[in-house]
Amino acid sequence: MLMHILPALLLWTQAATAEPTYVRPNGEDIYCAAISVRLVEVAQSNSASSEDDKTGLYALMLYFVGRVEGSMPTGGTAEAVMDMAQILDTTPPTEDAIWTCAEFMRDQTDVLVDQARRRHRSLH
Repeated sequence: MLMHILPALLLWTQAATAEPTYVRPNGEDIYCAAISVRLVEVAQSNSASSEDDKTGLYALMLYFVGRVEGSMPTGGTAEAVMDMAQILDTTPPTEDAIWTCAEFMRDQTDVLVDQARRRHRSLH
């Protein structure tokens, strides 16, 4: 019986010694994915938007869609994100909500880059 639970115990002991992490509810990721869909749509319709701006917004959108997909492996990601985007048509997100999503992605990127540096990799 111990062999059956050993992997879980190992993960638990590693988690107990690691820095605490915030487990983000799936709904927040769906909301951020929908916000980024709306931002991409605005950028696409604005001829003043640069290609770099559009690329950055696509990256934001794909980041959150990937997070949602990872938490919903049996499907339904596109529907959930588009349902939320429809809601945002009538109830636009606040500027703070937009920045919260962008900052979350930036913070996660910073963690990845920090890990790369610790392992002497060239990611920056």
